[in-house]
Amino acid sequence: MLRRILAGILVLVFVTIAVPLGILWATYQTFFDRDFYKGKFVDATYDLVLSEVPRELKTEQFSMLEEEEIRDTLSDVVLKEDLQDFLDDAIDGIESAEVVDNKVHVNMPLDWVAAKSKPLASALADLMYEQLP
Repeated sequence: MLRRILAGILVLVFVTIAVPLGILWATYQTFFDRDFYKGKFVDATYDLVLSEVPRELKTEQFSMLEEEEIRDTLSDVVLKEDLQDFLDDAIDGIESAEVVDNKVHVNMPLDWVAAKSKPLASALADLMYEQLP
């Protein structure tokens, strides 16, 4: 009788500790693996960017443009390789994060934004110019 109670307590302790730790370990192994952020993840993220950015740009300034035109222009200027480079830089920035005075400092390089902003602005301006009556 005493052994059954002790075994039940040990099983209860094991399950309450092992299950959350197993979930945490699997999450850690997934999200902190550099290879997770390549391939299908980049494809899905790129598709998400191409579908959401035109919706966000559909404001008064871009009212003369259709979402499809903005999406095509964006896909011509910003390539999947650019997104992959950004993700690689972001991962490097997170891995090299420093904790100073209980604050986490992450260096997130956004050079690709500066490199793509002028071509994207030029392409959108050309598209808007074509739409003028």
